[in-house]
Amino acid sequence: MPSLETLAKIAEAMEISLADFFPGLDTPQDRETRRIMGELSPDEIRFLAEIRRYSNILSEDDKKLVLAMIRKMAETPSSKTSAVVHRRVVD
Repeated sequence: MPSLETLAKIAEAMEISLADFFPGLDTPQDRETRRIMGELSPDEIRFLAEIRRYSNILSEDDKKLVLAMIRKMAETPSSKTSAVVHRRVVD
């Protein structure tokens, strides 16, 4: 029988929650997370996984900056549209 410390190390290596080893202990947050994940497309999941890969090396200020940039980009026209508008302005 592995110790809790060993299970924690295994969970970390597998990039899963320690709670995943103990089915039936779902919290409301766990259920909500699964519901949201079920609504994401494979591309969205890959995008979030890529962000997760780098998030642990970012400072809290950098994380806030990344979120602010994402919010700003979501408020502006798509990059394709922006490029067309930019070309028209420059020309």
